[in-house]
Amino acid sequence: MEVKLFFPTGILFHSVPSQLADEIESLVVPRLNNLNYVENVKSDFFEQNKIIKEKEIKGLIKEVKKCVEYYSQAVKVEPKGLEYWVQDYSPNDFHEIHNHGRTLFSVVYWVRASQTPGDLIIYEASEFKKNWFLKPSKAPFSYTNISVTPEKGNLVLFPGYLNHEVLPGGKDCIRTTIAFNIT
Repeated sequence: MEVKLFFPTGILFHSVPSQLADEIESLVVPRLNNLNYVENVKSDFFEQNKIIKEKEIKGLIKEVKKCVEYYSQAVKVEPKGLEYWVQDYSPNDFHEIHNHGRTLFSVVYWVRASQTPGDLIIYEASEFKKNWFLKPSKAPFSYTNISVTPEKGNLVLFPGYLNHEVLPGGKDCIRTTIAFNIT
């Protein structure tokens, strides 16, 4: 008799070097007034001209690629492309539950975050598990969602098919992200 634990969904967490985090923050923050509201958050997702250029964030992209390579080896897939955009959240801004479809991986990097930024919630893909495990237990793979509190210089990488959302931040919310899709 043997029990095999199938269907885990790995989520990678990484902190970039603090000097790089400071460089990215001083590059992005002065340009945030160039973002327009798209639904409930300021973003350049749909813009042809991003507020930051790829060559300006080479160090961050190197960190993201290092994470993608590490994760890709663990799950045995080969990524091909990368796209990115900036999002800036003010008090009460949020991003409804969504996923990135057939995107291989999604990455969220926090340029800055205050004490009340509004968490990122990442949901388990199985609808059945939501009914089976009403709260996390000690059973392997029993979580139906995780809550990630934004922190400057941190990033999280997860499969693009996972539903996720950004909760509204508090009255002093400061939260700026660079999001990546890895195809």
